[in-house]
Amino acid sequence: MNYYTGFLGSDAARFPGQDSCDIYLQAPDGDVRLRQRVYCMRQGISLAFYERSQDGGRTWTHDPGLINRIEWENMGVTNPFDVSVSPTHPPINPGVQVPGLMMIAGDIVLCFRLPWYYKVQVQQFADIAPDNDEDWEQIPLFYHEHYPRASHTDLDTPQYKPDSTRHKFWCLQYGDEVHDAQVFTFVTAHT
Repeated sequence: MNYYTGFLGSDAARFPGQDSCDIYLQAPDGDVRLRQRVYCMRQGISLAFYERSQDGGRTWTHDPGLINRIEWENMGVTNPFDVSVSPTHPPINPGVQVPGLMMIAGDIVLCFRLPWYYKVQVQQFADIAPDNDEDWEQIPLFYHEHYPRASHTDLDTPQYKPDSTRHKFWCLQYGDEVHDAQVFTFVTAHT
């Protein structure tokens, strides 16, 4: 599989409870699967956290240990802030981000914030020498197409679509576009 560069789609960022889960930390084959889930807390703020499945993707549980593999870097503001479009939320300083704890649907999860009006870059690394904190190697991320959601509720997580579009890439980027008082969060992959 060649490394992909290009547009992947839009993300869960507008409707509270809406989520997306089509980014994987390894090729989504076999019983053990690792994925990134993005959940919209409120309009303008989404949270990204990591989950593990032991049964081929039928059930998922939050896995806070996976967050250590991820570098989540805020690249700065992408659009001028527009109060009529985005709710008030605190600014985020550019640079590598530190995860925090949030409650999502009754569960406390370790997650990164993904706000409107910021460009965020996500990369994955593996510890190739556990005895040395400086021996980390970048490893690819994967996109796997899911079935479209039927609604915008937290009861409608997009479902895995077997034998569909799949891409392998090195770097994931989130950004925003503003159209007619609506913000669309788009997701692109880079080599």
